[in-house]
Parts: sequence; structure tokens; C-alpha cells
Amino acid sequence: MQRQTVTRVAQDAGGAARSLRFASTSASASASSASPPTPPLRAAMLLHRAPLLTPPPTPFEQSYYTYTSRLRLALSNPTPLDFYYKKGSLNERRFQRAQWLREREAFGERLAGKRVDVGDIPAEDEVTLEYRTEADAAAAAAAAASEARTRVERVGAGHVYLFVKDKRTSAWGLPTGALEGKEALHETAVRSVSDGLGKGMDTWLVTRKPIGLIENEGERTFIFKSRIIMGMPALPSTSPYAEYAWLTKDEAREVVGSEEQVWRRVEPLLN
Repeated sequence: MQRQTVTRVAQDAGGAARSLRFASTSASASASSASPPTPPLRAAMLLHRAPLLTPPPTPFEQSYYTYTSRLRLALSNPTPLDFYYKKGSLNERRFQRAQWLREREAFGERLAGKRVDVGDIPAEDEVTLEYRTEADAAAAAAAAASEARTRVERVGAGHVYLFVKDKRTSAWGLPTGALEGKEALHETAVRSVSDGLGKGMDTWLVTRKPIGLIENEGERTFIFKSRIIMGMPALPSTSPYAEYAWLTKDEAREVVGSEEQVWRRVEPLLN
């Protein structure tokens, strides 16, 4: 009798445990079915064109270059004229005159000493170097900014980046695509450029690792960086973009700055 009672208690306990496990499994299944689906991963491309021209020096840089050139001239040993020039030759006399003019400009008439007597030297073609002032540089920058923003050669002394305008939302941003199939994220970024902007550009992917991340309303977009080598965009008829523009950092701030979530992540990546 006692054994039957123990057996019945054990059976009741096992049934309760099974019921508890079933209830737990049902609750977890219903919770998983109620959770929202994970948003798809996306990849964007930051296409960069490096400066084509040497930027004009700032006033501080120009002062530094002038100071170092004068210091180098003051500390350098005299040039052995007999090693480089035939004595009394025209080239020797031209060098002596040019050297005296450099010293007079750097140190003044008193320290440069008496003018070197080199006799009559035939005139030669001279090249005048024009140094741009701050006003000249500002005017050149304004002229470059007024160029068509679709030209990749614009603002030759600065960095420009490719931004696109979405047909559906009319918002400006980076070329972006959703991850498809088994492709890697960097392949998605490259495809977003070729599909939306044509295949007329030769680009170089800097790294296969993302350099930034945009999180907007649960959607994650990984940013990759690429450089344009040659060519130009050409929007196909199936492109999701209405237009494109090569913009500097300041210009991009005006265009993309309204998209706060996007601009906050993109701005640190621009030069």
C-alpha cells in the first residue's frame, strides 16, 4: 500500500514537470513568434577623390618656408664655383649675380655686401613666380565651388566625396544597398555603386572592413571606403538615385546635415 502511494506521488510529480516544460516551451515559442523580424543589413560606399593639386600654403606655412630657406642659406657653405663652372664663363657670372640677389632679399643690402661685378650679361627668358595671397586663394576656392558639382575634377586642391539623391525619399546620402544572398558586406557596397551609378568608374576598395556604422530606426548600415581612379558616374535608367554630386566636407554638411543620424556618423570620416 505504501509503495503504491509513493509510485502515485512520483507519477503526479512527473506529470507536473512535463506540464511545466510544455508551458515554458509554448511561452517561448509564442514570444519568439511575436518578436519583430530582424531588419536586413545594408552597406554604403564612401567614394573619395583625393586632391589633384597642391593646396596653396597658409600664411603660417609661407612664413615657415621663408624662415627655413633663409636659415639654410645662412648656414650653408659657399658653393665651389671652380667645381661647377668654368672660370669667367657666362653661367658662372649668372650664378654669382643670382646668389647675391638671393642674399640681398634674405638678409638685406648691408649683410649681402657689395654688389658682385659680373659685367654685362645677355638677357634671357625669365619666369616670374606668382604667389597667391589669401584673397587670391579665397577667390579661387569660390570659383571652384561654383563649378558643376557633377565634375569629379572640381575643387582640385581639396577632397571631394560622392553623394547621391534618392528618387523615393529625395534625401541625400551615400550609395547604399541591401545585403543579398551570400555576398559579403563589402561586395554589397561595391554593387551599390556599380548598379546605381553605372560601370564607367574604375575604383579601388581601401579595405574590406567597414570604417563606420549608421544605425537609424533599428536599421544598420556599414560604411566602406573606396577611391576613384578614373572615369565618372553615369546614372542608368534603373538607378534608384535621381542625381549625384561631388562635394567637399562643408558642402556635404549643407546637403546631408539635415539627416542628423546619418551626418553624425559620416562627418568624422571626411577630410
